[in-house]
Amino acid sequence: MRVKEASLAKGANLSEKRNLRELRLHLDSPWSAGGGDEDELLVFEALRPYTNLQRLSIKGFGGVEFPAWLSNGSDLPNLKTLLLRSMANLKEWLVGDGVMFPCLEELLIKDCPNLSKTPEHMFPSLKSLKLENVGGMGVVSITSSLTSLTSFIIAGCKGLEFLQEGLVSNNSQLNTVLIRNCPKLQAFREEGLASAAADEILPNRFLCCIDESDFYFESEGISIRDCPELESLGKGFLSSLVFLESLDVGNYGKLKYIELSQSLTELRKLCFDNCGNLRQLPSKEQMLQLTSPNELTIRGCPAISSIDLPTLPSLLELEIYNCPTISSIDLSTLPSLRELSIYFCRPISSIDLPTLPSLRELKITYCEGLQGLQGLQFLTALKELRLGPFSEELNDFPFALESNNPLILPSLRQLSIDGWAALQSLPHQLQRLTTLKSLCICNFSQLTELPEWLGNLTSLEELRIYWCGNLRHLPSKEQMHRLTFLKTLYIYDCPRLKERCSREWEGDDPEWPKISHITFLYL
Repeated sequence: MRVKEASLAKGANLSEKRNLRELRLHLDSPWSAGGGDEDELLVFEALRPYTNLQRLSIKGFGGVEFPAWLSNGSDLPNLKTLLLRSMANLKEWLVGDGVMFPCLEELLIKDCPNLSKTPEHMFPSLKSLKLENVGGMGVVSITSSLTSLTSFIIAGCKGLEFLQEGLVSNNSQLNTVLIRNCPKLQAFREEGLASAAADEILPNRFLCCIDESDFYFESEGISIRDCPELESLGKGFLSSLVFLESLDVGNYGKLKYIELSQSLTELRKLCFDNCGNLRQLPSKEQMLQLTSPNELTIRGCPAISSIDLPTLPSLLELEIYNCPTISSIDLSTLPSLRELSIYFCRPISSIDLPTLPSLRELKITYCEGLQGLQGLQFLTALKELRLGPFSEELNDFPFALESNNPLILPSLRQLSIDGWAALQSLPHQLQRLTTLKSLCICNFSQLTELPEWLGNLTSLEELRIYWCGNLRHLPSKEQMHRLTFLKTLYIYDCPRLKERCSREWEGDDPEWPKISHITFLYL
């Protein structure tokens, strides 16, 4: 209901509408933005709904305090959802004695920057609390005695300096805690941290993962980001979150260590992102307490020099990205890996791939110190592979595909290979990958022609060629026509090959007859 005039409010007669279950009030009148008008409360009082209402949304109320029917628990005993938005003048939400809104499960307060007084001890059934751009003391009071929360989200509460004790420990079903852009927040007072070190008090923007436009839920997960002064994250806080499935720790300039609690038995995903001073991962003993971790991500952690994990039979995905001091990775303790990605880890000189019977995706790229890659030929379940560029000192790719089995990497379907300046030809090992359906060739700047053995890849359906500036020729027409399943050809930023592939090419050795039969050409 959009309220533009006082007469509309009085004539709506909402208090007599017994079947009304949901009401949306958008106060779109000149007086709704001004405040101070005596008609404000009178008009809002006239909008009192019937007691059976279950969902109420109010936007644009311009008064300083709410009318009586929104401050008396007996008026809306069946309300389950309450949404309050865009109330710039609102300062007080005062209530009487007793339980207010006994059935309320969801409460959102947004863009009420001057709200400093809110109800306490009034929401015994509240499960979801979302506060955005609300006065600091209003946040403190409304969260002081909640016990049934499953989701707690705060964003843009500029005046918030602390949160009360017990917010985590008193809400045993809490599985989502997200806080963002609360620059004055200095302490998260929690009983579970009583025995922890003093530097475990969490500073500004303690927890955050909220979209700029609205609230974002990460079910049963916590994203802890943008805490530049935090030096440690102790297990006291995390021990209260027994239902936690996802932990994302990022953008910590001073964080040096993290302790994991043995109560995190449900944790599946663990991510460390852009922690410049984090020197090591949680200890082997702590990692072993995680009974079923599935995903581990380490990004932008320049102080970590090695990855040495305990035996984690449940770990399925491992990503290591932009860790410029990592020199060794032990993969022998991860027998169930399905996806392994290693990017921008320059000091690594060698990687030993153990028997990984379940590995389906392998990506090792921009590890420019890498000179040895052992065990690749034994990855019988591998479906997707991306390799290179590696050490500039090498004249060939540092892997072997020798095996007694005539069919190497029998499950491989996609291959992307990145070259470097010293390479003048494609790796000869590739000619044995006869199950390939998609091949991408990138950054072979000295390559002038593709080898004739490319015609052996008779299962190929897609061929992509990128950034090969000197490439002039594809394999012969005979070999290209052996690729009977080839339906798609991409050629990007390969100017010499592109001009020869043109139908209008009038020079010697045209490439058009080699590709004219291909259905989809992108030149």
